[in-house]
Amino acid sequence: MGNQWPALKARDMVRLLQRELGYAVARQEGSYRTMVADGRPPITFAFHDEVTIRPRVVGTILVQQIGLSLEEARELINAASAVIDLVIVSPGEDEDGWAVYSPQLPDFSGGRTTLLELRRDLPQMLSYTGINPHTRIRYHREHLYTMDGVDYVIRVYQDKHRDARGHTAERIHTAMSVPGQRHEMLAAPRSRTGELLLICAVASDRISDLGTQLHRSGDVAVIATCVADRMIWTAYLTNSVDLLEGARPLDYFGWSEDMTVGHLMRSQALANKPRQILLPPPPDDTQVIPITAAGNAAWQRGHSGLFQTASSGWRSGEG
Repeated sequence: MGNQWPALKARDMVRLLQRELGYAVARQEGSYRTMVADGRPPITFAFHDEVTIRPRVVGTILVQQIGLSLEEARELINAASAVIDLVIVSPGEDEDGWAVYSPQLPDFSGGRTTLLELRRDLPQMLSYTGINPHTRIRYHREHLYTMDGVDYVIRVYQDKHRDARGHTAERIHTAMSVPGQRHEMLAAPRSRTGELLLICAVASDRISDLGTQLHRSGDVAVIATCVADRMIWTAYLTNSVDLLEGARPLDYFGWSEDMTVGHLMRSQALANKPRQILLPPPPDDTQVIPITAAGNAAWQRGHSGLFQTASSGWRSGEG
């Protein structure tokens, strides 16, 4: 990033002010918001949520309007922009217990007998990894299946689109019951540990966000999303060329990591471009802090509501 400040969506800037600096909306008329915080100057925020705030304006808000020092503002941005993906693994038919791991934290894994115990203990488990207590977490649910001697994993991000992602997961199950479709899907490239990873996507997903779900040591996944009533669109995504021969970087096709799955689908339909994408290996820049009592308490406060919107099935309301 050439600029010392990032460009931020207005809604993300509001969340940053609320979560990190304690601001609250005191008055709002349309997109005009007056925000106040104890010990800080009030600010007037007049951006529509979907507007992208230019980097220089982000710096102006934090330093000139709110009064943070350059160092404080940079630390705030770094902490607030840190993101990790947590994958919750549900037990198989002959297994007991729930597990958790993160592609960004290769030294971290854990588990408990029940989902309730995992929900209860996960904040403390994560506090000992040393990640910044303000790190934003994306939660995913994952289940392992076996078909024709091949292990395949279906992963569903637990966001506002989890019902649509769950629908794609169900569509994959249906395809696996049809011999011809099953053979085609199971022929996809495998991860280093031998499984076939299928990530359920939606059209608005960015390729960069999907890429962060790949393990840092080198990984490959099938990106899958529903098309029309009965079709599944797929593409292969890897960060290690030895796992997917023939994969090409996005810039080879004139694309960028900010492009969405929907854009990728349209581009491939129009130009018949291959669906094998090579992403650069992720930098080893996960935010860490010394483990202190204050840091642990901050983590517990910030993540005490884990799994409240996640269900035990693919769709909300199941299980």
